[in-house]
Amino acid sequence: QSLQAGSTPKLPEPLGEVSHLGWVVKDIEKTVGYWSNIGLGRVGIDWEHKFENTIYRGKPVDITVRWGWAQLGRVGIEIFQPHKGYSAYDEFLEKHGEGIQHVAFAQTSPEQLEARVKTLEKLGVGVQMRGTFRGGQGVFVYMDTEPVGGVVLELVYDPNYVNSLGKPAPTPPSGQLAPFGKIIQYALCSFDVD
Repeated sequence: QSLQAGSTPKLPEPLGEVSHLGWVVKDIEKTVGYWSNIGLGRVGIDWEHKFENTIYRGKPVDITVRWGWAQLGRVGIEIFQPHKGYSAYDEFLEKHGEGIQHVAFAQTSPEQLEARVKTLEKLGVGVQMRGTFRGGQGVFVYMDTEPVGGVVLELVYDPNYVNSLGKPAPTPPSGQLAPFGKIIQYALCSFDVD
């Protein structure tokens, strides 16, 4: 559905539309090579991705990761290899090994993001890690949902993502093979569904 000029996009409640999945790995070069070989297509890598204004478990941290990005239709795949400083990514690797660390939900404004963070905090869900990106224009908040749900829920305001809403999905990168064109389902496994 296209957006009218000047209108604010509306995302599904209560958390928003899934914008990307965050993977944590021990060796990004090996992971990206493997994914490219099986047909995921081109994955860009930033070898020294420095985080901005990051607070992890209530304390300011200085972290740098090796960071990759791939696109599956509208959903991004973000890949993190811890590099310098201790953060949520190191914590995840220690507890779980490699895998999906977070599911990110797009917010239409920083105000909407902060309102949802406050709502979750009132429900007893704390903040694990937060920071900014794109020179402070974007904001991310990892909610501390992993101990019960097994995965971190991220609330993220990315002006580039919001500007893409209502437009066609990005063209698949060259070399991307089926079935890697679009994500159609998310599944969470639990020892105790209640």
